[in-house]
Amino acid sequence: PPASKSSPSLSSIPVPAFDTVSGNMVAPGAVAYSSSEDSLYIFQMVKLKDKEYLLFFDSGGSGNLIKGSVAEELQLKLVDRRTQLIGSLADKSMYTEYGLYSCQLGPLPDQSFAEISLQGIGKITSDFPSYDLSAIVSEVRNSNILSQNTVYPSHVGGQSVDILIGCKTPYLMPKLLFWLPS
Repeated sequence: PPASKSSPSLSSIPVPAFDTVSGNMVAPGAVAYSSSEDSLYIFQMVKLKDKEYLLFFDSGGSGNLIKGSVAEELQLKLVDRRTQLIGSLADKSMYTEYGLYSCQLGPLPDQSFAEISLQGIGKITSDFPSYDLSAIVSEVRNSNILSQNTVYPSHVGGQSVDILIGCKTPYLMPKLLFWLPS
């Protein structure tokens, strides 16, 4: 690996605390630490035609992506056949292997559908673990917060992401409806 540019002397100092309004260094009374649990990713299993696909809501991404093979399999409308140069962190960029596609997803709460553009790409992510949702589904059902007719997924993940929805389509982003006691 390349040599680190970090100052070795910084490893021996206490962790600094900053008041982000005043900018002052402070001595906080209480500290919340990062979780050692898996990161919180917002996934949804969606059914398109006769197959389930893993959809990932990426609040840090500006555009929408779809595995090119999935776009072709679903026969989405091809808007622009040319590959595109897309950027990521640290000024890194890459060309996609596919063009730009379009489809409509829904229904939204008002029963309308959202038309979105999705850039085709060979691979979006590596595989994510599968998360069994049966305990959460049971808790939600027992709470009677949602209709008894609500359809719940049995799991989420267990594969790589098929579709990534970025923050340019906020109307598709999930909204917090309630908190469970657990």
